[in-house]
Amino acid sequence: MQDCNGVSTPMSSSESLMLNDSTPSHDATEYRKVIRKLQYLSFTMPDVSYSMNKLSQFMHAPSEAHWRAVKRLIRYLKSIAHYGIRITQRSSLNLSVFYDVDWVGNLSDRSSTTGYIIFLGLSPVSWSSKQQRIIARSSTEAEYRDVASAIDETIWVKNLLKELHVKILTPPTIFCDNLGVTYLYENNNLHSRMKHIAVHFHYIRQQVNDKHLTFKHILSSYQLADSLTNRFQEPHFIAICPS
Repeated sequence: MQDCNGVSTPMSSSESLMLNDSTPSHDATEYRKVIRKLQYLSFTMPDVSYSMNKLSQFMHAPSEAHWRAVKRLIRYLKSIAHYGIRITQRSSLNLSVFYDVDWVGNLSDRSSTTGYIIFLGLSPVSWSSKQQRIIARSSTEAEYRDVASAIDETIWVKNLLKELHVKILTPPTIFCDNLGVTYLYENNNLHSRMKHIAVHFHYIRQQVNDKHLTFKHILSSYQLADSLTNRFQEPHFIAICPS
């Protein structure tokens, strides 16, 4: 694929990948070999994290549709070979966390895909895109499980910076686009229908009450973590990657 044409997105926004589709099976050995090599890119490229998370789910039984998606990802990588993450001295030392959930978006088993991205100033320093193991019965439940994981990672990053003698002047800010989650952490009483996520609820409330972090509601159009949970026409955070 050295002479292939580049594309602007890592995955097609019109084609949904499923475990059992109608296309013929593909060579599993070849598929796994390519995926294992591409997985290292997700450590330094947040825009391919969702694609790698999705494509890795079919390593045991890949089809031609999955293989086409792999080749599209390679075409995308060719088109952004000159991009990188911007890290500047003038950037602030505040931590910002964007997180989002694609509730029951997996067509194979109706699991949810969760994702978060942590910024130190304007630079992304940690991100994740993965499939939830437990089937969430509501979008609020799925988001609560996701934000608890994002908070764990944020605390780890904050403690690491402290060991490096980097002072974080203000508590990290968690940006959320789900009003249900926003209302729940502001409400002292846990609704009876949410008792099954009581641990996450009290954990998040304790972090907020202890002023270890703050929550802010944002519009979905400004949610940078969307690109870690969905197929978009263009990754939201591509603007922070200089050419």
